[in-house]
Amino acid sequence: MGKAEKKAMKKAAEEQALCVKAKHETAAAADATSDSNDSDDDDVEQEFTNANSASDDDSENDAEAQPPKKQKTSLNESSEVEDGAVASKPNFYSGNEFASLPLSPATHQALLALNFTTMTQIQQKSIPSLLAGKDIVGAAKTGSGKTLAFLVPTLELLHNVKWNNRSGTGAIVISPTRELSLQIYGVLRDLVEAGKHQQTHGLVIGGANRRTEAEKLAKGVGILVATPGRLLDHMQNTKGFRYSNLQIFVIDEADRILEIGFEEDLHQIIKLLPATRQTMLFSATQTKKVEDLAKLSIQKTAIYVEVENETKLATASGLEQVSTPTQAYMQAAKNALREPAPFVHTAATWR
Repeated sequence: MGKAEKKAMKKAAEEQALCVKAKHETAAAADATSDSNDSDDDDVEQEFTNANSASDDDSENDAEAQPPKKQKTSLNESSEVEDGAVASKPNFYSGNEFASLPLSPATHQALLALNFTTMTQIQQKSIPSLLAGKDIVGAAKTGSGKTLAFLVPTLELLHNVKWNNRSGTGAIVISPTRELSLQIYGVLRDLVEAGKHQQTHGLVIGGANRRTEAEKLAKGVGILVATPGRLLDHMQNTKGFRYSNLQIFVIDEADRILEIGFEEDLHQIIKLLPATRQTMLFSATQTKKVEDLAKLSIQKTAIYVEVENETKLATASGLEQVSTPTQAYMQAAKNALREPAPFVHTAATWR
């Protein structure tokens, strides 16, 4: 091979090497561009993720910055009452505080511990008269504060006379359903525990263990919450259940009790109870049957209070104070009265 041929071959090899090098550099540049794009995409994706995270954090911070939603006013009142509904109806509360009532330190302590400070209309209208031993007929919707309206004076009056189990059952609260009875009992238990009251309490309702109930009743229960059917059963069949000294009888939601078929049971219960007692009857509506029940159960000196719903909104969302009952209501109440001699509890008569 001549020098010219060798030189030509060497030049061709160098050119081929340059071509290969150029291809590698082009490929590397392309890879670098791809990596750069991928990196940019990753950066964009990361920024998007961070933005979303920041947005979520802002939402959480905004939620935390919001003032905590007020708790339902419990039995000031009912779980059926939404916060906004109560807040939008300034007449729901009376403006009078529980601190203004002549209650024992234990009861005041319980109310403060449970965050009950301002009375509702039905509480302000009812409690002072009930503390004086008067019978009462109260007309108010569910959610108006009825539970505290009768539980506070019931607990206070038994506390004042130092009621104990040896005297048997001092107060009975009847309500139409198991659910409502459980709710009432829960409030009663909270009041007793928060105030460190010494009163015993119990619950008798359909569907519960009757034997367990009977054993507790035989030992003595100061304040008893019950449904009508189960209460009548125990009154007629449970040995050792002492209710002959009963001081307070509460009928809550009397119209519903009568509507669901407990009229006869309720009449039998009233006949079995001692005639000398304080009776508190609450009803959302005043029907002929409720009037008959009032005639059978309350005294002529009873106090009448009425808190009516001013709108067609949900129950308890539009309560308004009514200074005096309507003439028709007063006449119906008067027609429902019996004629026993007036009776107001004193320390002596309670014993």
